[in-house]
Amino acid sequence: MGKDRTNVDPEKIPWDALRTLIGQSVFGGKIDNEFDNKILTSLVNQFFRPDCFNHDFKLFTVPPDSSEQVLIVPDVKTHKLFL
Repeated sequence: MGKDRTNVDPEKIPWDALRTLIGQSVFGGKIDNEFDNKILTSLVNQFFRPDCFNHDFKLFTVPPDSSEQVLIVPDVKTHKLFL
């Protein structure tokens, strides 16, 4: 997929397959009720998509009238800078 590159175009990642693998194989086998499964599906769909590679990708949104800050993925490359 990367063809000797150091990165991969997010549009070329098989997102449906990745979401299915994470949602059903990794966590889905541990879920025993429909409500929890819907929550898992919602989270997997929120975080595993091409937009998650954008520097301004919002991890969570807040209502427009809220004074809370929106959490975004930090634009850093090391654990130390992340902290």
